[in-house]
Amino acid sequence: MAGSWRSDRCRPGTASCALVLGALLATDALGVAEPLRVEHPVRRLGVRAGYLKLGGVTKPVLAPNAAGRVEIGLDDVPAGRLHVASGILPGKRRLSGRYRCEVSLSGRVRRSLATVEVVGGRDAWVATSVPLDGTRGARMVLECPKAGAARRRIAWAQPLLVPEEPVPAQPLIVVVSLDTLRADHVSGFGAPAGTTPALARLGSEGIRFVHTTAEATWTLPSHFSLFYGRLYGFLPSNLPAQGLAQLLAEHGYVTVALTGGGFMGSLFRFHVGFDDFAEYDAHLQGTSDVRMLPAVLADVRAAIARFDGAPLFLFVHTYAVHELTPKERAWASRRNGDLAQAPPSPALIRWARDFYGGLVRKTDRVLAPFLMELRRAARERPVLLVVMSDHGEAFGEHHNFRHGDDGPRVTLHEEVVRVPLVVWGPSMVARGVVSSRPTMLSDIAPSILAAAGIPKGATMTGENLWPLMSVDASGDGPVPSWRASISRGTLGWVLRSTSHKLTFELCAVGPCRLELYALDRDPEERRNLAKSHPRAVAALIGRLSRRVASLTGVLGMEGMPPMCPLCGYDQTAAFWDQVLSEARVDERPGVDAATRERLRALGYADR
Repeated sequence: MAGSWRSDRCRPGTASCALVLGALLATDALGVAEPLRVEHPVRRLGVRAGYLKLGGVTKPVLAPNAAGRVEIGLDDVPAGRLHVASGILPGKRRLSGRYRCEVSLSGRVRRSLATVEVVGGRDAWVATSVPLDGTRGARMVLECPKAGAARRRIAWAQPLLVPEEPVPAQPLIVVVSLDTLRADHVSGFGAPAGTTPALARLGSEGIRFVHTTAEATWTLPSHFSLFYGRLYGFLPSNLPAQGLAQLLAEHGYVTVALTGGGFMGSLFRFHVGFDDFAEYDAHLQGTSDVRMLPAVLADVRAAIARFDGAPLFLFVHTYAVHELTPKERAWASRRNGDLAQAPPSPALIRWARDFYGGLVRKTDRVLAPFLMELRRAARERPVLLVVMSDHGEAFGEHHNFRHGDDGPRVTLHEEVVRVPLVVWGPSMVARGVVSSRPTMLSDIAPSILAAAGIPKGATMTGENLWPLMSVDASGDGPVPSWRASISRGTLGWVLRSTSHKLTFELCAVGPCRLELYALDRDPEERRNLAKSHPRAVAALIGRLSRRVASLTGVLGMEGMPPMCPLCGYDQTAAFWDQVLSEARVDERPGVDAATRERLRALGYADR
């Protein structure tokens, strides 16, 4: 996968972000962010200059000086383990040699700490870790002294120092996102007990939130809500958004992500705040995501072992139940017709539902041994595990198929927007609790931060559920009467309680779709009560308007909910400014060929 260099302060697609390699390597710093204020215990050495993607892994990097060397002043650094990595910047001319790079301490006596050999032509990071004695007043030097002119093409990831004194009180935080997993296909959320036994056991040992609504119907905006703790279409001020990864990093956590790429790739700014952000493209490997999942989980275990004793945040995302491989898609097309046809044939719907159910069961089997390992880890240190999904999948219900805008129309019915949410952690989380509280993905980040003793970000609007989750809680507490959600593209909104749900779609001349369902009596949403209960609908529209107004500060449209600025992207947020509403994401100039093909393989772009 081609490398890319990007400052986290520039605006993608603008002249300020079109970095020229020669100019970059000839300066001491470019696009430099403020040093992270780390109180304890992990240290990030040097000042981050941007991010570099090599071999599908994005890391924060340091800017070299004019000689191609990186020098870091060390002041009162404790003893610990130093993690360093180096790689070769992409360029028009491929380097072919082997280059011996060194990490050394320069003080009264220069002392070599480690060597890293980078090989030209390899699109990958080379990483190592070494013990480091406590030091004061020395300088760390990262360089490749015999690389000649090539040393200007060699980049260094920001070194991490994990002190040797472990901090057992800080929990190991793991968030697992099972992309496209609808709630009623999970045991404990509506599926039979034997459907997903591993997830069922996890839910019985922790807390299940059975009324969780996704903020969107597709991957990218829903994960934005997860990471940034807010409805994705709104930014209440010009403050830079602080996401879950950034805040945990600032408070001493090592942050590692392992994702399926596509809309969860660094192209869409999800890498910001992570020390390691790996993308696993099953399509390029000629396999499926569910078959690749064991290798991903093996790398998760390796990350836990590598940073043993350090506060660690792991985000694990997989498309294991999302889509088919190209081979399987071609087979389905020959047998049942095009998967994207609208309306799909009954035979195709039956086949797709059965295939999806098989993926769900296989994913559960693959997760089972990993969950057992987390149980063993929880005997040694606190562990907080969150398992969730970003949206569901439709199989002909309400005349729709799949999710997002892939079907005949965007749907906000339960099969697409209701998702499973399980929180687990022995000694931390209440055991065996089923919560009927209406919750959203944007509640997850504030709750995790609270569990780690960290205040939520100033731009987060999600609710802190930790007082309901901890071992001393009952799981419900005061239940808010209604929660709001939003869909992409068609100006659709949802206002949901435990018993009722209002779907509201705004057109240019006013509401063009109103649906009211009594979920407690009609969970499949077959009987629309909107026409028979006009007063209740009017009152609920007022609630929805006030809820949106509390997030935006503007009612607009004569008291109706205002238009989402881009209905899927926030135009004022720097991390979305490379995506415009007028063009399909896969057609944007900044989308590289590999990402475009990945999106097509996942069914998000024209085939």
